[in-house]
Amino acid sequence: MACVTKKENQDVVATPQRKQLKPTQLEKIKNSIQKDFDPLTLEGIHHFYFPPWKKEVPYKVNISKLGKEEAAMIHNLAFKYRCKNTITIYTDASSTLEGIGIGIGIAVILPNGRISHQETINIGVNQLVYNGELLGVVKAIEYANSIAQPGNKFKIYSDNQAGLFRLKTPSDLPGQSCQIKAIKAAEAIQNKGAEISLNWVPGHTSVQGNELADSLAKEATKIPSSSHETSYASIGMDIKRMKSENWITILNTNNFHQPSSTYSRNYPWKISSKIRIPGNIKRSTICALFQLKIGHGYFKSYLKRFGISSNDNCRCGGKESPDHLLLSCPLYKMARKTLNKDNPTVRPTMKYLLHTKAGIIKTLEFIEATRIATRSWHLNRMHEEEEEEGGEEGGGPEDCD
Repeated sequence: MACVTKKENQDVVATPQRKQLKPTQLEKIKNSIQKDFDPLTLEGIHHFYFPPWKKEVPYKVNISKLGKEEAAMIHNLAFKYRCKNTITIYTDASSTLEGIGIGIGIAVILPNGRISHQETINIGVNQLVYNGELLGVVKAIEYANSIAQPGNKFKIYSDNQAGLFRLKTPSDLPGQSCQIKAIKAAEAIQNKGAEISLNWVPGHTSVQGNELADSLAKEATKIPSSSHETSYASIGMDIKRMKSENWITILNTNNFHQPSSTYSRNYPWKISSKIRIPGNIKRSTICALFQLKIGHGYFKSYLKRFGISSNDNCRCGGKESPDHLLLSCPLYKMARKTLNKDNPTVRPTMKYLLHTKAGIIKTLEFIEATRIATRSWHLNRMHEEEEEEGGEEGGGPEDCD
């Protein structure tokens, strides 16, 4: 609320200062990445370009559900016996360690088998291979439009399913500019009396045209860039990388205060937005896995610290800890064979069992078989121990005269 103050015999209205608001999460992200790209180079998106009643595209998109080897065999057979009016175009994109950007390769094969056109394009460092795959298909459609004659059938092949799916569905999402160009060129091809289809072909499976496009794409990574555009996909990868680096910095800073025996002090951090656990696993099994990882769970080395158990002795006589249960407890000797069945001469380690994909799968199988570190296992064990203690307190048989 404004108030009136006196200043040199004059009334002055004092305007209250507006409370400074904290930046939103979106503003924080924007400020953190502004130094890494020029907003003027960002790929354009034309919002509401596609009306809701016009969601069809003027080309067919064919993606086989077969495995790579089988799909490659069928493709090579179809290519060998293709129609006389079919012009085949292969596209691919690549990124190499010695390159200076994302390279695109395009190869055009006429019905007689002659390679009539080859093209290499470099789209710069602010793109991903996915963007190259997307643009490669668009360039192939535009080239087809430049040579289209009535009766021609153009079959364009790409080994990137994500790019083909993107061109199949009109939307205002990133990659829209490529989709608009593809639709315009394909409509022009149809107006000339020709046909066009976009097809998936498995990469690196001895498909001659795809191998040629791949080699051209690798060459293209070494030529000067023809574009300075920045893709949203590239920015997304940068944000993901920075987020991971920030998390690791924070976690490592707090890690110095943790005991040396904790999981975080012994194994490197893996930053992920999802818990990577195989499907169809019981919740109790997954809980037991993470309890074994962090050392907090239904085992006596942890329960004794809080007075829940009077001792930390395993029923075998050793100290009941995650290491003991997974690696050495003789009560689970037979079940433990599953942990090193692929390499029986090498003894598994905690790092392998709890910190690698293959080891975690085996550990989950071991927990399923033994139920160690689960609540039901703990309660059953307590019940058995109480019965044993009760039997001991009852004493031996009475002496008979």
